Amino acid sequence: MWYEFATNRKMIDSMFPLGFELGKPELSSILIAGSDVKISLNCNKIPESYPKKWMEKEFNAIHVVIDFGHIVNLKYNGAGLGWIDDFFISGSGLDSEKSIKLITDTFEIECICKYLTIRNVEAYEDVRW
Repeated sequence: MWYEFATNRKMIDSMFPLGFELGKPELSSILIAGSDVKISLNCNKIPESYPKKWMEKEFNAIHVVIDFGHIVNLKYNGAGLGWIDDFFISGSGLDSEKSIKLITDTFEIECICKYLTIRNVEAYEDVRW
């Protein structure tokens, strides 16, 4: 799973006991600040099970914010946001460096970081779907 190496993986496991696949999400924003990279994703693939509090509202998408902390190496090319064609996260454990690669039609980013933290997971109604 994409959140396997997250410092707060237990949060996602408790919210989505059957797992949460991103599918091919939309990259809605990227922020590079100091030695951190923050990405925001919009996902229209809804997991089978999700938090009970979400049942009280209408939603058809999930917004996810991920921080890649303490960047060791960062490469990016292109411009513009859009639908992600490929999204890979690899590592060998929580204490190891993580390798992230994200590719859209017009943009590509590749980085190695020490920490991956999921900052927010929120259901919302996306008028496009």
